[in-house]
Amino acid sequence: MNTSSSLTLRNAQAVKLADVPHVDVTAFLAAIWEKTRAGNRLSALFGTPDDGGKTRLYAVLSDDESGILSCLSASVLDRYPSLTPDCPQAQWFEREIAEQWGIVPEGHPWLKPIRFHHSYREGHELWSRQPGQYIPPSVIDYFRMTGEAMHKVAVGP
Repeated sequence: MNTSSSLTLRNAQAVKLADVPHVDVTAFLAAIWEKTRAGNRLSALFGTPDDGGKTRLYAVLSDDESGILSCLSASVLDRYPSLTPDCPQAQWFEREIAEQWGIVPEGHPWLKPIRFHHSYREGHELWSRQPGQYIPPSVIDYFRMTGEAMHKVAVGP
């Protein structure tokens, strides 16, 4: 992420959201991928409401050696290419964004809810939930193994 496409700051330094550079989603994803490949951590990836029914995604990347944080943002409507296949540290953030804003990270290997609540954007439920419907916590299809090589191991107190 070059300095022209991101805002750099130090930990505990306050900045206005309006000062965080806004780039197209392709540049946004490429910058995150580039920085994580260079050893930075994806410290935060989150969404906020944006104009025209879109969601503004913000990324904060941390360079542990220098103590420098890099920030940038992009707007998306309903979907974007998932970072998770090439940047596993994005998987939980992308799942949270999907649940909160009803945005599909296309290509995410196993998209499932985290907190089991309704989308903040009315009409953008990814898991076919009805408005006002009770969502039982942790009721989901979990990973299953089948086949001859699978066996159960007894565990207990």
